[in-house]
Amino acid sequence: MPSMIDATTRQQIRRMQADPIVRVQPRNGRVQVQPGLFFNRVSAPGERVHAVAEPSFCVIAQGSKDILLGPHRFRYDPAHYLITTMALPMMAEVVESSSEKPYLGSDWCWIRPSSPR
Repeated sequence: MPSMIDATTRQQIRRMQADPIVRVQPRNGRVQVQPGLFFNRVSAPGERVHAVAEPSFCVIAQGSKDILLGPHRFRYDPAHYLITTMALPMMAEVVESSSEKPYLGSDWCWIRPSSPR
């Protein structure tokens, strides 16, 4: 099905997503901007990292990342987001990034309610 949004509008939406990340995170790294909301910036493709993904909604404003779950590879980028509903052991790798166009992403991690005492 063809997209209902033209290329200029898509570019404007991506800039609106990227600008807050660039403002808050001018250097490589990860910063928590509010409880459970993280901005990420990476200026070069990296090595695979082993991690446990917490339940979250992840959006990439620029660049791309591969997620490996067992034998399955998933790529997410500005046109594809990632949702995890439970903790998942995985490997992750930023695959599209440069100093001119760094990987810019945001993760909204659902905060687990505290357990009753």
